[in-house]
Amino acid sequence: MRHSACLVLLLPSCLDWSSLYRAQCGNGVVELSEECDDGNANDEDACLSSCKWARCGDAHVRAGVEDCDDGNQDNTDGCSDQCLSCASGSESFLFEESGYCFSRYDEQVSWTTAETRCDADHASLSTYVNSHEALAVETALLGGTTTPTWIGMRDATGTGTYAWVSAEPAQWSEWATGEPGARLDGCVAQTHNGKNIVWSAFNCADAHGFVCEKSAPAIWPGNHHAYSTLFARLSWQGARASCERTGAHLVTIASAAEQAFVAGLAAGDFWIGAYDENQDGAFEWVTGEPPDLSFFAPGEPDHKDGAQCFVLGVDDGWHDRPCTDLNAYVCEVE
Repeated sequence: MRHSACLVLLLPSCLDWSSLYRAQCGNGVVELSEECDDGNANDEDACLSSCKWARCGDAHVRAGVEDCDDGNQDNTDGCSDQCLSCASGSESFLFEESGYCFSRYDEQVSWTTAETRCDADHASLSTYVNSHEALAVETALLGGTTTPTWIGMRDATGTGTYAWVSAEPAQWSEWATGEPGARLDGCVAQTHNGKNIVWSAFNCADAHGFVCEKSAPAIWPGNHHAYSTLFARLSWQGARASCERTGAHLVTIASAAEQAFVAGLAAGDFWIGAYDENQDGAFEWVTGEPPDLSFFAPGEPDHKDGAQCFVLGVDDGWHDRPCTDLNAYVCEVE
């Protein structure tokens, strides 16, 4: 009887290796149908023990990224479909059109203290893109009260120009008659005149209640890291510490694609995690890696006024600034 060469010699080329090979989730190598494989069984990081990317609704709470994850997309059970803890009631309100959670605080504090309290929860004083959003929050949380409530608008420049803390343009307004007048360095509180929402400028040291808004971090598909934009104006060291308290770090940028994504997260200048401790050109990220210097704006860094820390500016370029300057910031969770 004649035998085929494969049967006689058992040549490797004749074997169906795919039937013998199986992916081994947890070995640190992405194989076959695996989405990721970070070599561990931790279900609180970006890559689950099933070798699938973490996502809201998978019933695992991703540390530093999700407040909750109940495994469903029901917005009425206290855990939103963006994994924010937001139980609708007298003190919290989920605006489903944006997915933002608004929370009311009745404690009477200054505008700056209110901003700090919001930031501690990785939230910001409330900003409204239109009157519809403002009315929804007013109806749900404030109930037509005539008591002033701080919102995220102020004259930060002392020139009479009022703007949202997010640096987004104020495309609409609800100023009360005669407001803001000639008041400079003022902060804005929302009230109700019995018919409509109205804004008035107050001394920022006045004491009022306040409303915070919180949004879910943005996930970049390029690396599945999570990015949170915070609008409290902090020093670079203050921003770094704020990120680290939640297991994050000031944002680092490794590619042109990531730079483009991060630049779209905020409308104004914000701190990034690059610094030059000795002003000697030895820039580094807070994570220890050297940065790509190609993203500096023309003429930067100029080391003006002892600048050692870096912002991503409105021109989408990097600028060095004194670390004691006050800016918004972006945190990143890997």
